[in-house]
Amino acid sequence: MPFEDVDFREKLAGYPGLQALPREELVRAVYLRDRHILPDDLKRLFESVSVIRIPVAEAEEISLAIGVATGEIASVNLGLASDSLHYVRTQLAMMRDRELSVDWGPKEDPFDGEVLPHLDGFHLDLSNLKGISLDEENGTVRCEVGTRWKDVFDTCASQGWLFPLFPIFPHDHLMGDIVAGTAILTSYSGGPERYVRNIDFLAADTRYGESGFDQVPNNASGYDLNSLLLAMGRNLAVPVSVTFTLLPAVEAVRIFRYAPESMEDLVASLRGIAGSQGQPLKVIFGDGTASKVSLGGNEGLTVEVALRGTEETLPVQQKQLDSAFKKETKKTEVDGLAHPLVTPTKGRGPTPLVEVRASLADVQPLVDDIVAWAEGQGPGLGIIGTLSQGGTAGLLPFAQKPLNRGERFDRVLELVQIARKHRCRLRYSPLLHLLSPESNMEKRFNLARRIKERVDLPNVINPSNVLWVPRGL
Repeated sequence: MPFEDVDFREKLAGYPGLQALPREELVRAVYLRDRHILPDDLKRLFESVSVIRIPVAEAEEISLAIGVATGEIASVNLGLASDSLHYVRTQLAMMRDRELSVDWGPKEDPFDGEVLPHLDGFHLDLSNLKGISLDEENGTVRCEVGTRWKDVFDTCASQGWLFPLFPIFPHDHLMGDIVAGTAILTSYSGGPERYVRNIDFLAADTRYGESGFDQVPNNASGYDLNSLLLAMGRNLAVPVSVTFTLLPAVEAVRIFRYAPESMEDLVASLRGIAGSQGQPLKVIFGDGTASKVSLGGNEGLTVEVALRGTEETLPVQQKQLDSAFKKETKKTEVDGLAHPLVTPTKGRGPTPLVEVRASLADVQPLVDDIVAWAEGQGPGLGIIGTLSQGGTAGLLPFAQKPLNRGERFDRVLELVQIARKHRCRLRYSPLLHLLSPESNMEKRFNLARRIKERVDLPNVINPSNVLWVPRGL
């Protein structure tokens, strides 16, 4: 069940004082485990987290762990010191009648994907599932969930294919994080979801399933389940692999970086690019902080544009691109198909907050408010953005250094309030279930809940988004 569907007033009706809190304050108290506001029963519940981490070397081992969680398997070796269910229950400090649950990783961002702690169960570490299978005949690549982005990109490039997704921060994402996770990947053309052809997963009844086009005649449908799993997959199943549609190798690519003088000039240039006849391979833009982190180290505003084509067509595209900027705008060329990621980063890099999406026709007031907000927070915050087909801009504010949980919550809430003011869309995030419900999301949540009720009757797959309260209250 999505967390948005939880009625806080009803669930916490027995706790004096909580009903009087505004919704945002109540959400903040639960999200931060605030000792000053939460009642003792809930504080003890949050502190009694008991989880065993199980490394998974083969996909078949996932079904064993799910079988133990549902009670269908009473004795199995899960890579622990003992293969008995009694040992597992002892280690988890649970009563016999307590249900187990199953969570899964990789999940590198400790903020996303967890509103409430994962209680009483297993955390399956899927980072050893690293298989890559390239199907050149159909132009697809199948990536197991523990595969790194750069390994996938390099494998495809070595065979003459272009992997369509890339990071906008210097981070080597695990591909499993694209499934309702934390992989901040953008695409060369259109939304990232358009390139997801299929997701292989294990449901709570341990049966394998596929979500995409491979089983659908003529590609007539099937994308809806793909989209649902990409947004809500942590609550429905344990993914094993994701199959992506590839782009053919490009004959020639030229990448240019422009330095507009002001945000007004930058937005005007984006409108010019969107209105031109040619379609760039990618468009990324950012303020001074984003430029230092991801866009070549420039001091000021930057717009990075990649053009694709032939030696004959590229000069025409370049002239059209130049016309989108003022004549005096500084311009440099970058060799090769440049990405922010050169070598895998160690430790945590920039902390993304939440992406706000708006049409270019309406984006200037939104940009002004987000820039003013970032400047008001002091140094350390930056804004990076992308331009997609159809004239939609995505603005992703981020912190240059890691934030603690409270700071992250406050910054996200402030951005949600800005997005509400401008009636903008927000990128999926578990925290947004509580802070910014949308009509389309509500329909998706209802669909996810109905599916979950059918495929996960024991409610064992990642129940962290459900408000657990002590029995009898």
